[in-house]
Amino acid sequence: MWWPPRRFQGWEFARSKWPDRTDAEFASAHDAILAAVDGRVTPDEARIKFEVALKSAGLS
Repeated sequence: MWWPPRRFQGWEFARSKWPDRTDAEFASAHDAILAAVDGRVTPDEARIKFEVALKSAGLS
């Protein structure tokens, strides 16, 4: 399970090192991560959006 042990790693990486923060996939993943922290979406939903954004940015 990726969420509890690394709950903010994706968000920290996205905030500080993402190559193109204007990308729509980045925005979607970033919003999903924050929504998961707030309990508005599941951690798995956020993870899926983050993985899509990684692929879109050529980071996976």
